[in-house]
Amino acid sequence: MRFLYTPPLIGRITVSGPSRSEGRGSGIRLVSPSASAVLIRRPDVRVLLVLLALGVRLAWLATHQGLLGEESTYYARLGENLAAGRGWLGMREQGLQLFYPPLYPLLLAAGTWVFRSAELAGRLASLAFGSLLVLPVWSLAKRAAGARIAILAACLAAVHPLFVATSTAVLSDSTYLFFALCAWAVGLRMIEEEGMLAPILLGISAGLAYLTRPEALLFPLFLLGLSVASLVTRRAALARRCAVALGSFAVMGAPYVIWLFTLTGQIHLETKGASNFEYARRIAAGLSPSQASHQIEDDLTETGLGMQSNIATLKTLHAPLGAHVRFLLESTRTYGQAVVRTLISSPVFGAPVALALAFLGWFAAPWNLPRRWHEAYLLTWQGLVVVPLLTLQHFSERFGLSFLALLLVPAAQGVDLIQQWAVATAASGTGLVTRWTLRGVPWLVVAALLVVSLRGIPDVQDLQPSDPQELVLASWIREHSQGPERIVDAGPVVAYYAGATLTAFPYARSEVALRYLARQQVGFIILRGNQHVAPYIGDWLADGIPDPRATLAYRTTARGGAEIRIYRFQAGS
Repeated sequence: MRFLYTPPLIGRITVSGPSRSEGRGSGIRLVSPSASAVLIRRPDVRVLLVLLALGVRLAWLATHQGLLGEESTYYARLGENLAAGRGWLGMREQGLQLFYPPLYPLLLAAGTWVFRSAELAGRLASLAFGSLLVLPVWSLAKRAAGARIAILAACLAAVHPLFVATSTAVLSDSTYLFFALCAWAVGLRMIEEEGMLAPILLGISAGLAYLTRPEALLFPLFLLGLSVASLVTRRAALARRCAVALGSFAVMGAPYVIWLFTLTGQIHLETKGASNFEYARRIAAGLSPSQASHQIEDDLTETGLGMQSNIATLKTLHAPLGAHVRFLLESTRTYGQAVVRTLISSPVFGAPVALALAFLGWFAAPWNLPRRWHEAYLLTWQGLVVVPLLTLQHFSERFGLSFLALLLVPAAQGVDLIQQWAVATAASGTGLVTRWTLRGVPWLVVAALLVVSLRGIPDVQDLQPSDPQELVLASWIREHSQGPERIVDAGPVVAYYAGATLTAFPYARSEVALRYLARQQVGFIILRGNQHVAPYIGDWLADGIPDPRATLAYRTTARGGAEIRIYRFQAGS
């Protein structure tokens, strides 16, 4: 946007190169005020939105920084090992860590090489993509609902506590959501405009999202469906654009698929599906979560899913398509209602204010033909991102980020309608105080949305920092170890900050577990009174570890009163 500004009393001094008639003069001349006007460019609103988002996130980071959460430590250690040239090794170093797509770990590795800290690198990566998130939100909302709605939706994305908190965590969610939103925005442009630039950009954005999280496989599914619909309705040009977008996506994703093929000898589009399927099958068969993940046999064969290497899991776990379909349907029937209930009632999403605003934005005004297409596009994607969530046995609110992102446009429309009502009502001749009160109603609604969401953030366990006592335990282990150690613990945080490798407590009899830990050459065993993750933990806490190689070295009490013991384990003696 531009406006003209003319100084009223003084002339302007301009600097220019010499003209042909001037020869080689100084290039400085006085111009009268009436000669022309000065063109001053206002800051682009998108720059202001990014700065707003960045400022809010920096303030959050300054006031909420703490130790990494459990999943964050897995990402951080993978980034550290990549930066050190050790390859795709995670916290447990049981072969290559393949369960995370490569883009975010590579960003962490590059940042670790530069900043010498995987934690800082991860936070900066999430901070950057989380701040830039307002740009695709603005673009999507502008095309779907206009410039005013675009600014409102981008402002909501800039300040919503769930987006802000996720943007400061060492997790891949903000990075994925940025690329997914770029793809959604460009996808709407591809449908409405001719040309091949939009489908190419769609394929690239969706491909980068796929290299960050496997949920992006929804994009080729959507494009295939749109291609079929285009051919049925005889829109051949749109079908060709969909084909170009699919080709662009394939080019982006092919190196990852080829890499997995070279490691496993099998074609895999993602790496978690088979493991999740087998885990759910074992739980349905009556195994406990610890048994399904960490069981070993008497001969020390590792049968628990978490005890095997990722390559072994990918090579050995196979199920026919029909079994997967039955599993998904059964999971939806079992867990779907709980997931839907969380999405529509969890305070962290702003419930019930956010959905009320969205319904107001959807249905308070009639839909003309262009809006029908826009709403159909957004609602189709809303359905596509929600349906996979219905199958999740363990649902975290951060998995609903895409659902919330697509809710921003109708919610912004709802805020805009309230604002229009307030302005029109205030202009009807009411008193000054009443007019200002009415004009403040939309901001009160937005404030209520943000306050409700902010109060729900502590319920999102994945976004909470670990207990500071974990750093105390890690520091003690660092001081009393001869070098990198292997630690047995119920979680990864102490091992990460101690610079150690993690081994899970094997689910077996006590004697078998001790033989397994000796074979693993563990150095420390951490027992926690509130985490009985194996059958023998209670006996070990009551009577000590029944092995002369284990000596009690450190004892303390957790914040909740549970006892914590650290045993030194001389595996080689």
